[in-house]
Amino acid sequence: MSVTISPARSGDYADCKRIVNQKANREGFGFLMRSVFDDYVKRGTKDTRYVLCVLKAGGTVIGFMRALHRLDGQTTLHEICIDSACHGQGHGRQLIAHLKADAKRRTQHTLLVKTPQGIAANAFYKAVGLRLSHAEKAKVRMVNVYKTIL
Repeated sequence: MSVTISPARSGDYADCKRIVNQKANREGFGFLMRSVFDDYVKRGTKDTRYVLCVLKAGGTVIGFMRALHRLDGQTTLHEICIDSACHGQGHGRQLIAHLKADAKRRTQHTLLVKTPQGIAANAFYKAVGLRLSHAEKAKVRMVNVYKTIL
C-alpha cells in the first residue's frame, strides 16, 4: 500500500486525535489540543517554519508529526504519533527522515526533541539516530532531551 506524507488539514484532526487516544500511544501523550492543531494548519499555509504533516496509507491517516523550524537554526519536534496497528513498520522513521530532510533544506543545524523518561519513545529516538543530550525537570516529570546535528 502506498504511503504519503502531506501537510495536515483541519479535517485531519479527528483521525490524529483517534491515534493519540489509542492505548498504546497514551503514555507519550497527554492530549492533542484542537486549537494548537488548527493554529499549525493555519500558520503552515503562510509560514513554512510551522510543520504539521500527516502520514496516509491508502487515503487513511496512520500518523502525524508537529515541529517548528526555529529562527536560531534549531528544529524542535513537538509531537510524533503512529497508529498502534502500524507500529514497527518504519512509519515513524519515515516521518523523522522527512523532517530531517526539510530541516537540512532550510539549513537548520540541530534537531531536538524532549520526551518523558521511562517510555517507549526513548528507544525510538535512539533508533532513529538522535543522541541523548541530557535530562531535565519539566512541569510534572523528568524528560530526556535528544539532539542530533544535521
